[in-house]
Order: sequence, then C-alpha cells, then structure tokens
Amino acid sequence: MANGRRVPVVDHDSQNFWDHLRQGRLSIPRCSACGLYIYYPRSICPRCFSNVLTWVELSGKGTVYSYTVCYRSSDEYWATKLPYVVALIEVENNVRMLSYIDVEPSRMYIGMPVIIRFTPAEGTVFPDFVPISDVFNVE
Repeated sequence: MANGRRVPVVDHDSQNFWDHLRQGRLSIPRCSACGLYIYYPRSICPRCFSNVLTWVELSGKGTVYSYTVCYRSSDEYWATKLPYVVALIEVENNVRMLSYIDVEPSRMYIGMPVIIRFTPAEGTVFPDFVPISDVFNVE
C-alpha cells in the first residue's frame, strides 16, 4: 500500500512506464514496425505482433473521453475519497488511459481538458489527472 493506495505490480513490460513516472515523464511504447502507440505497456504490438518497440514521451495533456462517478468502494483508501471520478482520458495519438481525476464530480464533463499530475506515494508515482483550468487558472 502506498499512502493507503494499492501499489501496482510492476513487471518486465511495465517497468519503463513506472520508472518514467518517477522521473516526472509520461512515456509509452510505440511499435517501430507499424507506428502504433501502445497503452497499456506490453512487449508485443497488438496490431502487427512486432516486438521492436521504442519508448516515447507524451505531453500529459488530454481530454475526458468518458467518466464515471464512484459512490461506493470496498477499498479502504478509495472509501475515504467518495465520491470520486474515474475517467477514460484521451491523450495524444489516440491513446486512452483510465485514471483517477482529482475534481469535484459536479464539475465533470465529456471533453474536459486535463493534464497529468504525478502523485508520489511510497516508492511509486501514480499518473492522476486534474482539470487544466485548476493548474493554469483558466476557464
């Protein structure tokens, strides 16, 4: 547990992803054969099955593609955050990431511009998102 939050299981495929987050960078693999950006990290391209992948850095900016507001949780940590928002974030290159968004649920809307927030917790960093308006004070 990291500050009460469950620590991810890091494996060979995801090691770079988590290492880059600890360095304050959002990076994912890209297939050198067909150009597909791959999230979640894995060692073989799901489109062409090539194992020649390179890691590329993303800006961390995106928009909310879809979201849900959670009103119940059996997890101790998340039960203290109720209600909270989990969203499908579309970052550049049509990559979609499922993530927690630190925002009041009543403010949420599809298309909301968001930016990554690197949330440190006991040896790891979580890729959470926040509304861009909260970071840059714009509406």
